[in-house]
Amino acid sequence: MNASTKTKSLHWRSFISFVLTLSFCVMVFSGIVLYMSPPGGLARMTGWRFWGLGKDGWMAQHMTSCTVFLLVGLIHLYLNIRVLWGYIRSKTTGGIRRKWELIASLVLIGFMVIGTLWKLPPWNYILDGSRHLQAYQREATSEHKGHGYRRRTHDTDDSGSEE
Repeated sequence: MNASTKTKSLHWRSFISFVLTLSFCVMVFSGIVLYMSPPGGLARMTGWRFWGLGKDGWMAQHMTSCTVFLLVGLIHLYLNIRVLWGYIRSKTTGGIRRKWELIASLVLIGFMVIGTLWKLPPWNYILDGSRHLQAYQREATSEHKGHGYRRRTHDTDDSGSEE
């Protein structure tokens, strides 16, 4: 049996790494699209689409890629648990050589969590940017509706009568 006819088995660690990387890319891209998209009601009302998907489609892509990333990340940890524990043991017995980097990263993540919760700069700029973009999209859409346009405040059936 030569090498060309030999069946190749799946290399699980490589496969998991590729799935992790690709799901991360989809998660980031769909997150950017959702960040820049109009608010849900406006997106549905105007029929907003990007690359053939509406807001609900992009939300579905984002949620599934996040779920796959999380699940495959856990599998990745499971497959590499011995390496991880070996690394942790070597750092605890030999001491942490990069203490400053560890402390700085913990402080940065702490500031991010607290800054987001308390809406502090620069973290609130990320959220405000999305809100400003959505407000601009609302204004631009309402300007094109013409005289007599009004936002629906309650549901009506097809005949126009209230439910």
